[in-house]
Amino acid sequence: MKTYSFSKESTAGILRGLRATARLSQKELAEKSGVSESAIKGYENAENVMSLEAAVKLANVFGITPDSLVNTVEIDERKGTAVAD
Repeated sequence: MKTYSFSKESTAGILRGLRATARLSQKELAEKSGVSESAIKGYENAENVMSLEAAVKLANVFGITPDSLVNTVEIDERKGTAVAD
C-alpha cells in the first residue's frame, strides 16, 4: 500500500506563486474558486491543511491538477522516507 504526504509550507509557496503569476488578490481568488478568503490566507501562511475539496477548486482556477497544487510525495512505509522518482 502506498502512502502519500505533503508539506503545508510547500503548498503555501505553490499557491502564492500561482496567485501572483495570475495577478489575483486573495479576495479575487476566493471569488473565482469558492474557497473563503480566510482559508486561502491560512493556506498561504502554512497555518491550515488544505482539504481535497479546496485543492480541487483552487486547481481548477489555475488549470492544474490538485496533486500539482499540494505537491504530494510518495512515502516508503518501511523506512518512513520519501521515494525518489
